Amino acid sequence: MNQYSTISIMPDIVFTEESGPMKPISLKLDERQVKLLDEVSRSTHIPKSALVRKGIDLVLRQMKEDVISSELRREIDALLDEDRELLKRLAKA
Repeated sequence: MNQYSTISIMPDIVFTEESGPMKPISLKLDERQVKLLDEVSRSTHIPKSALVRKGIDLVLRQMKEDVISSELRREIDALLDEDRELLKRLAKA
């Protein structure tokens, strides 16, 4: 059976210009995650809450890129195709 530890993430900074006020949350991590988080925090002198926020930002950015990348890629390809056609027409003129 997995053992989980509950950690509370309290904001180190109550307000930042880019994100606004932060809200405390509580989440459960398995023992391995807690141990690794403690080790990284200790060795880097970065608070665990800051590491968790950075990890969340990385996951959210990756998920956002995965969700929109194929759609965005199609739009970019379509725009590039239009640009190529326009350049061909201009070259002939």
